[in-house]
Amino acid sequence: MPRADEISRLMVNTCDEVVIPLFNRLRADQVAEKSPGDLVTVADQRAEVVLTDALRAWFPDATVIGEEAVAADPGLAARIDLGHVWLVDPVDGTGNFVAGIPEFGMLLAELVDGVPLRSWTWRAGVRQMLVAERGAGVRVDGEPLAPPRPGRDLLVGGVTGEYAHLRGAGLAEPWPMTGSCTGDYPAIALGERDYLIHNGRHPWDHWPGVLMLEELGGVVRFLDGTPYATASASPEKVLAARSPEVWDAVSRAARATGTTAPR
Repeated sequence: MPRADEISRLMVNTCDEVVIPLFNRLRADQVAEKSPGDLVTVADQRAEVVLTDALRAWFPDATVIGEEAVAADPGLAARIDLGHVWLVDPVDGTGNFVAGIPEFGMLLAELVDGVPLRSWTWRAGVRQMLVAERGAGVRVDGEPLAPPRPGRDLLVGGVTGEYAHLRGAGLAEPWPMTGSCTGDYPAIALGERDYLIHNGRHPWDHWPGVLMLEELGGVVRFLDGTPYATASASPEKVLAARSPEVWDAVSRAARATGTTAPR
């Protein structure tokens, strides 16, 4: 069975060999929309094949589920919480990738019965790898990462458009999202931001960051207070925070804006 660093090398090599050569070099016929605003490129598709083949060879008894495979066969999503599963996001932040913005990367998560055990976040633009392991913390480029304890007077975070006017006691004016979970979640883990409110809920986007923040003392829940889960029926946005106290403060402010569902 491969070690965590071997899986890291697989991701980095795949990104360098398959994805990066197409950055700022995509032709129009190499980009498509899966749904309005949801882009896919040949880089996503090719990288997912490489990662999927390698993971299947290493873990023949596991199920490998990639973002693009689910786009082609939505029924695969029902298998994410069943047994040993690898989730693959071959190019996270595809919109940024297509636009020539270097805030994109690659995500992997290993789950058993819907519980994340390990995750990898490769930030291609800054060449930084974050690896989280349940019960063993988070490492950044191989070095242990301590829980974030920024000394800011006001909480800063990235939000979706409808929360652009989010205000509350102790909150600074919010910033836009980075356009990539490989940017948004590490920003909290590294102490650069305190929270995020995300308008997506795809498990390949969130499970790597959920495990990362949980290992650092953070929390990720829907704005109704229910924990993030693959098959959650919550109508709310995802709120991730570096601590329960931050989550409470931001959720109170979000409810005060009137943009959350009635409780």
